[in-house]
Amino acid sequence: DYTYPEYTGIAEKTVKNGGDIIAPEGTEVQLRVTFNGPVQKSVLKFEDGTTIDLIQSDNVATGGFTVSKDSTYVVDAYDQEGRHIENPMEYLVRSTPDLPPEISVNMPGRDLKVMALEEVSIAVSAKDDFGMTKLALNYTVAGDFEKNVNLLNVEETKAPRSMNSKMIIYLEDLEVEPGDFIAYFLTAEDNNDFVGPSEVL
Repeated sequence: DYTYPEYTGIAEKTVKNGGDIIAPEGTEVQLRVTFNGPVQKSVLKFEDGTTIDLIQSDNVATGGFTVSKDSTYVVDAYDQEGRHIENPMEYLVRSTPDLPPEISVNMPGRDLKVMALEEVSIAVSAKDDFGMTKLALNYTVAGDFEKNVNLLNVEETKAPRSMNSKMIIYLEDLEVEPGDFIAYFLTAEDNNDFVGPSEVL
C-alpha cells in the first residue's frame, strides 16, 4: 500500500504482486509478504545495512517504511526450524524527485524602449509537477528598491500545477524619467512541505 505525501495530491493505492517501489520521497509504503509456508522471523534489509523487523502471522509478514532515497532491499527470512531461507530476491527502491517549477515570460519577451506614459503588458506562465504556492513578478526601477507583485493566491484555490497570468504596468505610476531602466524577473515556489519548497528565479 502506498500513502503519498499530501502535497502531491496523489491518492493512496495498492499494488499487488509487486516488489520494486517507485514513489516520491516521503511516501509511506506498507508491505505484505506471503511465504510458501510458516516462517519464524523475517526482516527487510536495505543496501545501506538498515533493517526493519516484520510482523509475522503464520506465512504472512507485514511492515513498512518511508521512501527517503534510492536503494535496494531483500526480505530476509527464517523458517520454523530457524534455517535461513537462501537467495532472497532483491528489489529496487527509487525515490522520484520533486522537480522545481518551470517559469517563463511570454510577453514582452525582449527588451523594450518605451515612453514614460506608456503601458507595458506582461504575460507569464508557470508549471510544476505537484503544484505551486508562489508566483510573483519582481521589478526595480532605476536600481531602486525591489517591488513584488503576487500573481497567485493559494488561499482562494488549491496549489495549481500550471497557470498563465497577465498584468499591465503603468509606467506613469512608477514616476519613471527618460533614461531609467526597469528590470524584472519572476520567482516561483512549489508546494513541497516534506523536505521544503523549491524556489526558482
